[in-house]
Amino acid sequence: METVLQISWYLGIDVSKGSLVAHLGSSSKSERRTFVNDSKGIQELLSWLGDRGAVCKVVMEATSRYHRLCERALLKAGIRVDLLNPRRARGLAIGLGIADKNDTVDAKVLSRAAQMIEEAQIKVHTLQAQDLKDHSRSIDSIKESAATFIRQMEGLDPDSKAYLAYLEATKALKKLAAKQEKEWAQTVKEDAEMLRRYTLAKSVPDVGHVTARIASVELPADLNERTLRQICGYAGLAPRSNQSGNKDLPPHIFGGNEHLRTGLFMSAMHAVYHGKRYLPFYEALKARSISPARTKGAPHLIAIVAVMHKILRNIVAVIKRNSPWTQEAPEFKNAKNAVQAETA
Repeated sequence: METVLQISWYLGIDVSKGSLVAHLGSSSKSERRTFVNDSKGIQELLSWLGDRGAVCKVVMEATSRYHRLCERALLKAGIRVDLLNPRRARGLAIGLGIADKNDTVDAKVLSRAAQMIEEAQIKVHTLQAQDLKDHSRSIDSIKESAATFIRQMEGLDPDSKAYLAYLEATKALKKLAAKQEKEWAQTVKEDAEMLRRYTLAKSVPDVGHVTARIASVELPADLNERTLRQICGYAGLAPRSNQSGNKDLPPHIFGGNEHLRTGLFMSAMHAVYHGKRYLPFYEALKARSISPARTKGAPHLIAIVAVMHKILRNIVAVIKRNSPWTQEAPEFKNAKNAVQAETA
């Protein structure tokens, strides 16, 4: 019978470009160390943990790309890792009555967060899935660089050296992006879960290869444990109320996964202007949003975000029920646990 090790140590790591401030705590004692944020420093951190790593839960700050090297090393060592947005970590500190703000305090708060977060909430993508996400984001960065050069070309003489230089760079970047798209489509076949997500997402109307690629890697690992509203909030597409006392402002969206939103935006624009699937819905909502009574933002963007929201729900529905898109929503025997796809 397999022995299940009980968590007895909680490690919080405050991450910056150059350092890792670690606070390790248990029910009876605590330790604190600072390591350089490079391969050597991370190995020193693992040596410091020693056998405690097998019964340790780690919470790190998700700070751009600077946490990735340490996160991968911890996962490879079989240590349980969760990521916490710095804003949420700061909110927790304030809730605990901690007013100070520095790396040492942040590491201690993250250690407390590791103790407070339930085990069921801890779920991260596999290393292979993370590599697919990194590859996906690199493709989008290459495309964005090409788009930047195209904007730089505006207003230049087509015969000028500057124009020709931008043109050559744009062509090279587009060619590279196309090559990487093909390589990603081959690599995803090596990860069964990511391939399943990608294939099912691609079955949704108006969702092409690019949006399916982005959705498959950017949606959270614990997708099945989250409600649709939580997932829409994760994407930054769930309107949040803003009411207090006599103040009652229009609901608005903010935050969320910008990479996922970018992919959904492309599908939404296609669904409205090319596929025409959501054109009536878009036009009706846009006309209604012209009135400033309960809306905030440009009517076009309000309507497009609503279309993005619908497409995201459809993608999540097919992935959760593990079957491709159908025009008619399937009937479920257990309606309580069913995930109904949007067909509007």
